[in-house]
Amino acid sequence: MRGTLSGMAATKSRLTVTVDADIADQVKAVVAQGGASSVSAYVEHAVKCQLAADADFDVLLATMLDETGGPLTPDERATASRLLPAEAAALSADLAASAARNPDLSEDEALDIAVEEVREVRRARRAP
Repeated sequence: MRGTLSGMAATKSRLTVTVDADIADQVKAVVAQGGASSVSAYVEHAVKCQLAADADFDVLLATMLDETGGPLTPDERATASRLLPAEAAALSADLAASAARNPDLSEDEALDIAVEEVREVRRARRAP
């Protein structure tokens, strides 16, 4: 952070970020078309949305763990790895996306989420 700006409704902190040129161009185009009052306003809105999504994800993860009896045991994890190799491979992209959404997620937590998703797919296949 480089400094703070005051005189606005809330104190703002200056933050310098670097993004890919095509992303910067897209944001500037949105601002130019009136979709946001400024690049800063657009970025602040995007960050607020991501923070809310992260908070929602944490609540969802806690709820899922509560509903399924908590994190997987080492035996459950080993069984899942042995029985579900095809499904686990298919979920690798989802695992990467989960990790990108929440970089604080441990490998075990990400695996728990993936295995629960596999369980849901299997339950859906068995449903009449």
